[in-house]
Amino acid sequence: MTSREKSTEEGAPGRPPSGRPYLSVLAGRHAGRLYPLEPGRPCLLGRSSECNPRFPSDLRISLIHASVTAEGEHVLIQDMSKNGTNVGGRLISRERAPVHPGEYIVLSSSDATLRLEWLSDEEVQHRIEPFIDALTRCWRPRHLRSRLADLLESPEDIAHPLSTIMVDIDLFGKFNKEHGQNVGNEVLRSVASCLRTTVADVHPAADVARDGGEEFLLLVPRCDDRQGRELAEEARRRIAALALAHAGQILGVTASFGGATRQPTSDMSLDHIRDLADVMMRKAKKCGRNRVLWEGDPSI
Repeated sequence: MTSREKSTEEGAPGRPPSGRPYLSVLAGRHAGRLYPLEPGRPCLLGRSSECNPRFPSDLRISLIHASVTAEGEHVLIQDMSKNGTNVGGRLISRERAPVHPGEYIVLSSSDATLRLEWLSDEEVQHRIEPFIDALTRCWRPRHLRSRLADLLESPEDIAHPLSTIMVDIDLFGKFNKEHGQNVGNEVLRSVASCLRTTVADVHPAADVARDGGEEFLLLVPRCDDRQGRELAEEARRRIAALALAHAGQILGVTASFGGATRQPTSDMSLDHIRDLADVMMRKAKKCGRNRVLWEGDPSI
């Protein structure tokens, strides 16, 4: 069955779609990601930092290869490349052309293949589950690795500092030991929710991932050490203010934070900067817990 035949079978032209339109990436580093198409707002595809999704610079596609726009129940694509764009098995021209539900979009390279899908909120949630930690609803670490690769390939982002913050719940073992695993899980969920809310309020561009056990990792783009400390301190205060109760008593929950900043001239990898933040977090715990320490602090 050709891609055109498959697309016609799954979503024939003229049939009113249900849900909202998304582009799903089928190959390469971003495989599995979903990108919503906002009504009337062009979604640019290519290697430029203006594009979302933005494909790796080593692919033979144009900086801005194509533009996709949702207009009501219709989705239109315009080729803007030198190498051509294939939609549903047909090569499109510079004139805007329709993309039907289920059709494949290939940008000159099989590693830059997308598919138009109309999905309900429930279907979207199901699709992103592999990237989300089930207990805390934070990202899994592999999402941050992909996100970092995007940042390091963006001339605009790489020109700014990038901070990472490691977070560890203090004396977490006692919650499981003294009160049971259900209480420990509730502590994890509450701390995770607090971190996500703080990020949304202070630095919405940041990502929060569960890094195993009771540890969390924050990736904060365009963030210097001062801004990173402020974000960490705000999260630390909010966690310490949590009033979780069990069996008639308030559970005292605190967390230790360690941070590190990658400067624009640095070539540090995510593993390296994460390790620096991890060292600072462990020093914070040795210094009494419930505090923030940052790599390079002369007082350490």
